[in-house]
Amino acid sequence: MQEALAIDDTRLNWRHNDQILELVASSDGLLVTQASASLRLQLQRGDRVRTAGRTPITAVATLLAALHAATGNPIAVDVMRDGVQVHLIWTAAMYTPLLPPTAP
Repeated sequence: MQEALAIDDTRLNWRHNDQILELVASSDGLLVTQASASLRLQLQRGDRVRTAGRTPITAVATLLAALHAATGNPIAVDVMRDGVQVHLIWTAAMYTPLLPPTAP
């Protein structure tokens, strides 16, 4: 099982076996530059992650903070896909692998 997670405030790059997710900060949310079909988050290349919970997403850190705040609970995520707002629900099992380990 190969897993890699690289994060800074403008980019998230996550890989786990055949699953890949890459997000890049843009002026109107996080742009999905890669998303494997096997990824359970229902994201597609070209999507823009706009909100998570009720938090506007402006940077990778904002998304991770919203996911940490929801830990263990489903979270509503709004994305723009081809000019249409799409409402997704991510369960904890879906988003927890994206979270970096917390410091002891």
